[in-house]
Amino acid sequence: MMQATHNPLDDFWIFQQLAEINEDFHAMARAGYASRYQQPGIESENRRTANNWLLDTVEELRLESGSKRLVSHERLAQLSGKMIHLFGLDEAAEWARAKGVRVPPCPKDEIDPHQPNSRAALKSRLCSPDWWEKQLAKKHRKDAEAAQIRAGNVCKGESPYVSSEAVANFQWRQQQLEAWKKQAVLISNEGDEVSLDSADHEHAAAFVRFAEFMVRVNGMAAIAAENYVTDDVLATLPDTLKMGDGGAFADVPQLAALDAADPESWVGIAFTLTVPSRFHRYTTRQGKLLLNKHYDATQTPADARDWLQETWKLTQTGWKRKTKHIQPISGYGFRMDEGHHDGVSHYHYGIWVQAKDAQRATQMFYDKALRGEFTDRVKQQSTCQFGKARDAKENGAAVRRLNFKIMTSAAGMVSYMVKYITKGLTGADWEDLKAGVPADQTILNIMARKNVWGLRQYAFWNAPSVMAWRELRRLDDEQASTVLEAARLAAKAGDWKAYTEANGGAACPARARPIGMMRTTKQDAETGQDALNQYGETINQIRGLLVNGVEIRTRLKDWYLLNIGSLEKLLVEQFLRESDTARSDLQPAFSSDLQAVIAQAKEQGKLRRLADRAGVAMFPSSSSSSGGSPPLGLVGLTSHDKNQRDWSPVNNCTQTDEREVWG
Repeated sequence: MMQATHNPLDDFWIFQQLAEINEDFHAMARAGYASRYQQPGIESENRRTANNWLLDTVEELRLESGSKRLVSHERLAQLSGKMIHLFGLDEAAEWARAKGVRVPPCPKDEIDPHQPNSRAALKSRLCSPDWWEKQLAKKHRKDAEAAQIRAGNVCKGESPYVSSEAVANFQWRQQQLEAWKKQAVLISNEGDEVSLDSADHEHAAAFVRFAEFMVRVNGMAAIAAENYVTDDVLATLPDTLKMGDGGAFADVPQLAALDAADPESWVGIAFTLTVPSRFHRYTTRQGKLLLNKHYDATQTPADARDWLQETWKLTQTGWKRKTKHIQPISGYGFRMDEGHHDGVSHYHYGIWVQAKDAQRATQMFYDKALRGEFTDRVKQQSTCQFGKARDAKENGAAVRRLNFKIMTSAAGMVSYMVKYITKGLTGADWEDLKAGVPADQTILNIMARKNVWGLRQYAFWNAPSVMAWRELRRLDDEQASTVLEAARLAAKAGDWKAYTEANGGAACPARARPIGMMRTTKQDAETGQDALNQYGETINQIRGLLVNGVEIRTRLKDWYLLNIGSLEKLLVEQFLRESDTARSDLQPAFSSDLQAVIAQAKEQGKLRRLADRAGVAMFPSSSSSSGGSPPLGLVGLTSHDKNQRDWSPVNNCTQTDEREVWG
């Protein structure tokens, strides 16, 4: 017999109390009440304890009349604080996740409250209206796009990859970002000033990312070309595995022919991994677009991405497994995310493995891709997070879920994958071009889809760090270390193959590579303590390279962000404070004159000096020597240095004579 959770006489009273608080807390409040009422002992005593606890809890959770008018993110931040106080951080985090926002994981026990993703940092996030505002904005965009997909508005013939509403929203936010970048300036501790707009433009250009990607992929192919499977061995494979749609699950045993090759030779395999049918809103039959009867309306492209990433993670785990009789599978490669016309991703992998492992690697990949609710198709022992039982029983899954194609040459991988690389990074899709859809519209849809769902367009596997590759190009002088010098020359020459060989070789795990990134904790130049972000976490920043444990510093300057809008606001506040001029008496000409002063400072490279006048302490005298951050972090905060020269509202705000402005 089930134990009673409360006294029947208290039914209406409990109902009245719960009506005073948000429905989100009803389940927790009932559970807390029941746990106290069901304690061993006298029923009347437990009833009194539970009732008193509920009164206190309702009093804590009841929102004041003024708070009810709070906007959603402020209200949720307030509720989070009360949740943490009453039920603890873990319960509050689960409650926030139930709201549909992404809550970062944190350790069960606090070790250092200032470490990234600490329990203290999570508390700060949950109680921050700004954090909630950002999370809710992301959730709103995803919910709106999911509704568009369910309504059938994301497909070829309508708006491929993403809805037209999401594209318009993406363009608007990009315009806001561009306007903000025009107002932002990077200032170094040595006095350099660079516009963020000009600094960001070339690095983010699609053709630059495409060129670097192709350099890396061609370098990978060049490594495999030195010892690729010979033509006579490849000739023993059926042509269906080397052209057309490639092979399916039933064709995996035919890869045993590669056992005749040199065991250490490389072979390239192109995989295409698609998601189960339940993720797709549409299906195609005989060229006609039809609604998919197997579609699960609760699934989104983000869920499809999680399923794809879980599949690859399980596959990598299987490849790395080492036993007494089985050696791990070594290899390297990359993958591209390509969107289906209904917004759902499928992944294209370009993988090079040793010939002796080709069949085993492909078999393991199929065992993970064709799984259901378990982590493996065959060994049904542990369950997976994103798979469902029906995935393993889906008709046609053995043919369509995962396809593979054997490359007849190392360079053939690049030729085969270039169409997916081009589409993902530049938007030039051959089918779209043939249909008359301009490439600039395609890239807009692709980038909007990536932005809405938080998708990663490409990733590399067992490749050396591209960040280290970029840092090496900062080094102009010859290096004493032979490893570092070889890698530096390769990076300067744009030779990814030579760089890979200098940095541990192909298929080398990241931790075993001799060259990595050097990161240090940012220091506050004024206090000498660790600089903290808005959530109380230490800030790790890249300072250079770590070569066999030896630190090589490549970043010798400290750069900080100055926003012209923030500076203008500070100048106005300083003017009003010093001149005792009422806001209502402020002359309209003041704003345009102020902008002229800022424009002059920007043109003459003297923004830093103007910022100092406004009370923005960018670089104290100790900053250059310590290599730290300004004492107040990013611009937007004022300092009150008594040694600063007096502010003159006449000279500095209504005159543009350089002698008056700069002194």
